[in-house]
Amino acid sequence: MTADMTMIEVPTALRAKLDALIAEGGRGTTLADVLQQLLDEHDSIRTRQMLAFDAQL
Repeated sequence: MTADMTMIEVPTALRAKLDALIAEGGRGTTLADVLQQLLDEHDSIRTRQMLAFDAQL
Protein backbone atom coordinates (compact mmCIF):
# COMPACT_ATOMS: atom_id res chain seq x y z
CA MET A 1 0.00 0.00 0.00
CA THR A 2 1.36 3.45 -0.90
CA ALA A 3 0.70 6.69 0.90
CA ASP A 4 -1.10 9.50 -0.86
CA MET A 5 1.33 12.23 -1.87
CA THR A 6 0.61 15.90 -2.32
CA MET A 7 2.81 18.49 -3.99
CA ILE A 8 3.11 21.84 -2.23
CA GLU A 9 5.03 24.99 -3.05
CA VAL A 10 7.57 25.90 -0.38
CA PRO A 11 9.65 29.08 -0.43
CA THR A 12 13.37 28.47 -0.90
CA ALA A 13 14.32 29.80 2.55
CA LEU A 14 11.80 27.50 4.26
CA ARG A 15 12.94 24.53 2.19
CA ALA A 16 16.53 25.20 3.32
CA LYS A 17 15.42 25.12 6.98
CA LEU A 18 13.51 21.89 6.41
CA ASP A 19 16.53 20.38 4.65
CA ALA A 20 18.69 21.28 7.66
CA LEU A 21 16.25 19.50 9.99
CA ILE A 22 16.26 16.49 7.69
CA ALA A 23 20.07 16.42 7.81
CA GLU A 24 19.99 16.65 11.62
CA GLY A 25 17.72 13.62 11.69
CA GLY A 26 20.36 11.46 10.11
CA ARG A 27 20.34 8.94 7.33
CA GLY A 28 16.89 7.84 6.25
CA THR A 29 15.08 10.85 7.72
CA THR A 30 12.40 12.11 5.36
CA LEU A 31 10.55 15.38 5.04
CA ALA A 32 7.44 13.54 6.27
CA ASP A 33 9.38 12.51 9.41
CA VAL A 34 10.41 16.11 10.07
CA LEU A 35 6.91 17.46 9.49
CA GLN A 36 5.45 14.84 11.84
CA GLN A 37 8.00 15.73 14.52
CA LEU A 38 7.22 19.44 14.17
CA LEU A 39 3.47 18.77 14.43
CA ASP A 40 3.99 16.54 17.48
CA GLU A 41 6.10 19.24 19.15
CA HIS A 42 3.47 21.86 18.33
CA ASP A 43 0.71 19.70 19.83
CA SER A 44 2.79 19.12 22.96
CA ILE A 45 3.51 22.82 23.41
CA ARG A 46 -0.13 23.70 22.82
CA THR A 47 -1.27 21.13 25.38
CA ARG A 48 1.19 22.45 27.99
CA GLN A 49 -0.01 26.00 27.33
CA MET A 50 -3.65 25.02 27.74
CA LEU A 51 -2.89 23.14 30.98
CA ALA A 52 -0.96 26.12 32.34
CA PHE A 53 -3.83 28.43 31.45
CA ASP A 54 -6.35 26.11 33.12
CA ALA A 55 -4.16 25.94 36.24
CA GLN A 56 -4.23 29.73 36.52
CA LEU A 57 -8.02 29.89 36.36
